[in-house]
Parts: sequence; C-alpha cells; structure tokens
Amino acid sequence: MGRHISGIRTRFRLIKALMTLKTTKWVEIATAELENQDTHYRSVYGNLNPIDFFKLLNKRANKSLKELPAYSILNNFDYFKGNRDLNQVWSAEPDVSRFVADIAFLLDAQTVLETGSFVGATTTHIAYALSALGGKRKLYFVDVEQRFLDLALHNISTLGLNALDLYPVCGSTLSDAIISSLHTNFDLMFLDSEHVETGLWKEIQIFLPKLSPKGILLIHDSIRWPGVRRCLLRMQDTHHILNFATSNRNGVSAIIPKSCIKDFK
Repeated sequence: MGRHISGIRTRFRLIKALMTLKTTKWVEIATAELENQDTHYRSVYGNLNPIDFFKLLNKRANKSLKELPAYSILNNFDYFKGNRDLNQVWSAEPDVSRFVADIAFLLDAQTVLETGSFVGATTTHIAYALSALGGKRKLYFVDVEQRFLDLALHNISTLGLNALDLYPVCGSTLSDAIISSLHTNFDLMFLDSEHVETGLWKEIQIFLPKLSPKGILLIHDSIRWPGVRRCLLRMQDTHHILNFATSNRNGVSAIIPKSCIKDFK
C-alpha cells in the first residue's frame, strides 16, 4: 500500500513540475523522481581504476604491517544487546564494517571519523583495527541519539577495545556545535548519516576540508540511495571515485581528491 501511495505522490509532483517549470528543470526533477523510485541507476558513477586504488593503498600503507586483523572476536557479536526494537537494517553490513576497518589499518590511520555510528558495528571494527596498530590513535564517532552512542561505547568496552582515545559525539553532523567540536584532521572518514542529496552535500563540504593530505573518504549506501549517487556525480571533476558493491546492495565508495593525482603516476 505504501509503495502505491508513494507512486501516486511521485506522479503529482511530476505533473506539477510539468505545468509550472521550464523544460530543462522539469527533466532534472523527473530524473530525480525516477531515481527515487529506483527506476534506474544511471547515476552510479566511478572514475578510478581499481588497480590504481590498490596501488595507492600500497604506497600509503605502513610497510611493516604483515597481515590484516582477523576480527574473529567480532564474529557473531550481538551489537544490539537484546534491543530488538531497533531497526537492524540501519547497521552497516559486516563486509562494509570490515572494509572500513581494513582501510584504516592499511592507512596506518592516526585519526578516524565515523558519522551515523548507530550501535557501533563499524565503530568496533575500526576500534579493533586501530588497537591492532598500537600506539596513540583517536576514533571519533557521531550519532544523533545518545542511547546509540552509549550502546556503541558499551560494545567497545565489552570487547576490550577502549584503550583508544574515544570521542563519542552526540548531535547532527550539520550543527555548528558538532562541526566546531571536530577540529582535527582525519586520515579516514566514513560518512553514513546523511543520505538525502542536500544534507549529504552539505556534510561533504563540511568534512572534506578536514581530510588529511593522504586521507581517504568513504561513503556508505552509494548504490542504493539516489541522493548519495547524485552527490558522487557532483564530485566527478575534482575527485577520484571508486564504487564497491556490498552484500545488501547498498554499496560503499572510496573518494580521493584529485589533488593527490601524483600518487597514481
């Protein structure tokens, strides 16, 4: 029923646009509405050779690192602690959590930022990777609900990963208070909070300047969500973009400013 109502609303919006707007604007709105209905995925965009991406990782990796962490203690871990009222779909897929953590490990990241941490599935993977690296590492994670941050912290503590410098931040990533509290540069950023184009685009503009010179930005849901796909399209001229399909068809993208193009030569 909900899907049918959504389809009717889409038709009304298209009719209104057709009656009141110029042709070019109507086509733009029509394309966006079709994508919101998952009618097509023409805006899934990438412009980076996968081999070049892995060459870049190899260049930036700490050569003393012999192998990736196994994350065995995280297998079958209950992140929800009996809170079955929570929507488990909001949690990133296990393969995404491990991918983000592996990138943090390979980059020998000193500082990592995650937005939309929810119950901490990806947060704990990142914490595990940073703990395996040793030394002084900082992990910032942001969510709009304190109860989710508390649960993420509990999970990190239960797994014995709280020796890191942990910075849980409660609030919207678009609020001035939160932005000002994240005053450091990050070697890795994983954005999984805003998914509508306007919100995510603001988030990207806020956080990209905080990316360290050799840092990597990862964005979740870059295949499933139209707003995320359109943001990546807007970045194609200034950034290297590589998309990865994931187990739940959500997708995750790696984004690197083209200012580091020398790394690909």
